[in-house]
Formats: sequence, C-alpha cells, structure tokens
Amino acid sequence: MSRRFRLENLYSAPPDRVLALLWDPAVQDALTRRQGALACAATLEDGAETAVLTLVEEREAMWGKEPDKSTMRVSFSKATRTATWERRLHGMEAWVHMRGTIAVEARGDGAAEIIEGEIAVEVPVLGRLIEKKVVREVEKAFAIAAAHYAEALARQ
Repeated sequence: MSRRFRLENLYSAPPDRVLALLWDPAVQDALTRRQGALACAATLEDGAETAVLTLVEEREAMWGKEPDKSTMRVSFSKATRTATWERRLHGMEAWVHMRGTIAVEARGDGAAEIIEGEIAVEVPVLGRLIEKKVVREVEKAFAIAAAHYAEALARQ
C-alpha cells in the first residue's frame, strides 16, 4: 500500500522567480535547517535545460543514537517548470519509498507551487500508520516552506 498527497502554495511572484528558489542551494539549505535538520549539504548541477538539486541531510534519530540521514534528489525541467523528486532514507531503502512531482504554474499575477507525492512503507500492519504520520510531517514542512519562500521573495 501507499499514501498519496497533493499540496499547493500560492505566491505573489512570477513563476520563474518561484522556480529559481526551489533549486537554489542556499535557500534550500536554510529551509531544510528551518524544518529541523541538524545538518544539510545542498548541491546543484545546473544545465541549460535542467537543474538537479541534491540535499543530503541529518535529523535527530528516531531509532537508536545515530542521526537519521536522507538524500533528496530533485530534477527540474526549466522549460516546463516541473520536476520529479525522490527521497532516500539511508538504511531503509528496501522498505521506504518516497517520490513525486513538483510543478510551478502561473496563477493570476503570481504563481502556484504544486507538490504531489507518494509514500510507501512496506512494513506489515504498521506501514499504513507510518505513511499517515509521514504525510502529516510533509504537510507541516510544506507550510514552513511557504513562509520561507514568501520571505525570500520579499527580500528580492
């Protein structure tokens, strides 16, 4: 089983400015820390038609003593203002899968950021409960991102 979600934020800025924030390593590093990461390394491979953002982060341990580590890779198409994303939780790759899409669309005088995703936790009985909790955490992180991006846009 898996759990799907769709989240949308609106910004009073042109779509290209919003999209540029989504692949800016400094903006993403600051956002990831604001969302609770203990450490983050953000890198960008910026090409003519695509941009690939990689975020490697550490968070407080849910199990054991060592920090939880994950890698998020987002591949952007500049022409279509869309991206695909996948998060890999180190050590849990065999039973946790998180992936989806991002789109930035014109809306009136501004832009909408739309994230769709699917979370699958392949653990009998508890998997569905974990998926539900993860989606709630994604919703909280997305709300923090909305405020972070709005502040960044206001500073530009």
